[in-house]
Amino acid sequence: MRIERVSIMKSGLLITVVVSFLITGLLSGACAKDEKTVKTEEHLQSAAGFVDKRDWDSAVSEYDQAIALKPDSDMAYQGRGVAYREMGDFDQAIADLTKAIELAPGRGGPYFERGVAYRLQGDPDKAISDLSRAIGNRSTTRWRGALYERGLAYKAQGNQKEAKADFEKIIQLENDRPGEADKSWAEKAQQELAALGQ
Repeated sequence: MRIERVSIMKSGLLITVVVSFLITGLLSGACAKDEKTVKTEEHLQSAAGFVDKRDWDSAVSEYDQAIALKPDSDMAYQGRGVAYREMGDFDQAIADLTKAIELAPGRGGPYFERGVAYRLQGDPDKAISDLSRAIGNRSTTRWRGALYERGLAYKAQGNQKEAKADFEKIIQLENDRPGEADKSWAEKAQQELAALGQ
């Protein structure tokens, strides 16, 4: 009997020690992850500051560091893609935005940004496809910019009917829900309609 108790006590002690090691390991792993996440977020915030200043080279450098720390950061790839697009490097922009889409296929932002890059690169068909994916079944109130960009892509394609429909939808949204989005989209849409002779 005594041997059995010792054996049970030793087993209980062993289990306690093992559980203790596991918890310590998990916590230290979580802390390391948190530290990496914190540093990644710091680089993303720093990059955003450079974006506000339109300092694209510095923004790219910060996004590079965020990606080095967290290679699965769709936000870092999206941000760097936008910076490259603003620098006129459409191929690199599209590559980064494609990576952001692979990492987060359900988000509309990377599709919107890549659609703009395709439009600026002179590929309205791909722009329309991406911008339509960005809009998807999301609230068009939030995606007036995507409607505007898609309208420009339709215009570049020579499809005035669809361009007009997108620009009119933006104005209708502003009239139906004033103040829910940046009013400048409606003003830009009105200018485009005027240019189309509407």
